[in-house]
Amino acid sequence: MVNNIRSYVNGLDLLVMVDNTGKSNAQLVADLLKLEWVEYICNDSNAGIASALNTGASRALENGCDFLLTMDQDSFFNGDDFQSYLKKLEVLDVATLGILSPSHDQDDKENAAALSIETDIVMTSGNLVNLEAYRKKGAFLEDLFIDHVDHEYCLRLRSGGYKIMIDSSTSLNHRLGELKHVKIMDSTVFRFISHSPERAYYMIRNGAYVAGKYKEVFPSFFRKNLVLSLKELVKIFFESDKIKRIRLYFLALKHARKGRLGKLVHD
Repeated sequence: MVNNIRSYVNGLDLLVMVDNTGKSNAQLVADLLKLEWVEYICNDSNAGIASALNTGASRALENGCDFLLTMDQDSFFNGDDFQSYLKKLEVLDVATLGILSPSHDQDDKENAAALSIETDIVMTSGNLVNLEAYRKKGAFLEDLFIDHVDHEYCLRLRSGGYKIMIDSSTSLNHRLGELKHVKIMDSTVFRFISHSPERAYYMIRNGAYVAGKYKEVFPSFFRKNLVLSLKELVKIFFESDKIKRIRLYFLALKHARKGRLGKLVHD
């Protein structure tokens, strides 16, 4: 993790690491304190990604920062990519910029030379969040806990007139999850990223909630989420714990419909 942090820490004025594991990691703290401008915050329990992001944003604002870099523990930049990435802010209209994101697709050769591409949503890791936009449009939605926190925030910024841009010339190294292969006669016919049943619950519930919330303004997101939700249902039949996954799948839809968010509580 510390090696990942080294790929971007020299471009920061302050590094805030929020530990959601619920217990302090002495070795990690010792390694982090060898770096400059580091603040380590350990939560008593897993408060969710939105809470961690809001903690980082609050500390950044208190220190007079203009942008917040949001990173996962397993993400990193190559070489001098982060310094080049920061320079993109000098040629963009930051007054209308909500988020600048790197490319998460390292195989996208077609757009690799593009300065920036406007989009509706991006994933959390690697984002440069305009803190003036954050101040005006509000904090990350902590009731979502995890999953689609980034999408809800992007759509909220877009609704407020801010742009979400992708710098396709900068790639972020990021591990999305365990990739499983479905084979027939030694030939892969289906590949998918596997998540725990509980994680899949949050993906389904929050996706349905956010899609419904922004259905009128962003119907394309609603349609895409519907397709993804159906794919998640199909994936269950290639996973273990099928009964548990099916039960949580429909519980997620029920909770989304009722607006029952926060941490998973079984009915």
